[in-house]
Amino acid sequence: MSKAPVIVSTKDIRPLPKLLLDSACALCNRPQAKWELVGEGFVCSSCFLYRSSWAKELGRRNQVDDLVLDIEGQVHENFKRTPQGELVEIGTADRVAAAIVLTSRMFSLHERLGRVRE
Repeated sequence: MSKAPVIVSTKDIRPLPKLLLDSACALCNRPQAKWELVGEGFVCSSCFLYRSSWAKELGRRNQVDDLVLDIEGQVHENFKRTPQGELVEIGTADRVAAAIVLTSRMFSLHERLGRVRE
């Protein structure tokens, strides 16, 4: 299991509306964007995980790699990776990115609810 959840600020990322899904990614230009990342525009899950400013924060790559290993263990499957260790299949990257965003939203909601109760 990961040492700590992988978190992204829910103010910095949002899923694209259905009409804009699969727009060109601002970082790789492939037509597979799923997210809007503040300051970077529409990005695909692979670029969010490995090439965005969020991904380049110190220690982030290790967190993402640990999370991918955790998910592999839970689903009893080894995901295809590039020689650099990045996920090959965009569908797998979509699921990992979605897990990060949903976990972040849950933590954000719990934090807000905690403040309301105090």
